[in-house]
Amino acid sequence: MITKEISGLRVISENYEIFILDLWGTIYDGQALFPGIKALLEQLKKRDKKVIFLSNSPQLPEVVHQRLGRLGLSTLHYDHLVTSGGEANSQLISMESKEFSAFNGKVFEIGPNRFPNTLPKEKFVTAENLSEAEWILNAGPDSEDNQLSDYKELLTMAQKRNLPMLCSNPDKIVFHGKEKHLCAGGIAEYYQTIGGRVIFVGKPYPKVFERCMDIATPEKKNKTVMIGDNLETDILGANNFGIHSMLIASGVHELVNPNKGGILKGELNELQKILKVDANYVMPSLKW
Repeated sequence: MITKEISGLRVISENYEIFILDLWGTIYDGQALFPGIKALLEQLKKRDKKVIFLSNSPQLPEVVHQRLGRLGLSTLHYDHLVTSGGEANSQLISMESKEFSAFNGKVFEIGPNRFPNTLPKEKFVTAENLSEAEWILNAGPDSEDNQLSDYKELLTMAQKRNLPMLCSNPDKIVFHGKEKHLCAGGIAEYYQTIGGRVIFVGKPYPKVFERCMDIATPEKKNKTVMIGDNLETDILGANNFGIHSMLIASGVHELVNPNKGGILKGELNELQKILKVDANYVMPSLKW
């Protein structure tokens, strides 16, 4: 597939009815909205498009709603919000998925101070020490300054005890402003490399996309586009789910020339080949 560069979302807006948008790296940098985002969302709503935010945030949706509100967005700008943390919380409560049967007994939390809401506290007892735990909930680093090296000893101990891990944010890194920080997915990836068992909730896995379509209109997958900055989560998830996708090149992969501003097309094509993904469209940043 040839990824088509477009100048703005207006170019393809009439081709789709449902727009699923990532948050970090797509509409904001963790601190502020990117220029023109509020106006872009207003244009979509003016045209009666359905806008769903799909985030790998380990927080519950209401927490992210509040953050978006502080940035100046309201439900006038979007219809629904789905977070990986919210979906993990729901699945831990319902236990409908067979693979979640591994998550019972005392749980050791990674990230309980920054991300206290993923775990339904009324249902699970937390372990103060890893030695007491029967499974691990990994929502992300306890501090923005934490590095992977801070967790390697803990993860080695967990692997020796064969503790299953639930990762409620598959993202490996995230930008806060211009600074790059470790995410839960980076911790989980290392745990897998040393033989640990991990179950992920969030993009690129299908359940969160199914959730979005259940909220919207399931039979309109062919009228749906996923917009995000991460080939490994947003674009791969869209490919696997069978919907169109658009990559925001200035995001996590930094595929925009820092001097000239254009998309680094050679690097983009090579990275898509390596990751075995294909975006239908690409823009340097999200514009109307």
